[in-house]
Amino acid sequence: DNTSFLKESISPLQALVMYTQCPAYACFEEAIKGSIVPGKLADLVVLRGDPTEVVPGDIKDLEVEMTIVGGQIVWRKDV
Repeated sequence: DNTSFLKESISPLQALVMYTQCPAYACFEEAIKGSIVPGKLADLVVLRGDPTEVVPGDIKDLEVEMTIVGGQIVWRKDV
């Protein structure tokens, strides 16, 4: 049965939390990292599409529109 692994999988939203909020909490830095809130450090990418709404196998195909490091846009896709 090729679908038995689905019982052990996590949702894209759970994965996002595991890569953002959980590490900040583990390092006692949740006051400055881990979520997009004014005043927090901001390193992130802006994707064309919502990774929590697409089929998990298609997340890799979402195009990066912009990269932000330290709150500053460091790369933007040509329009």
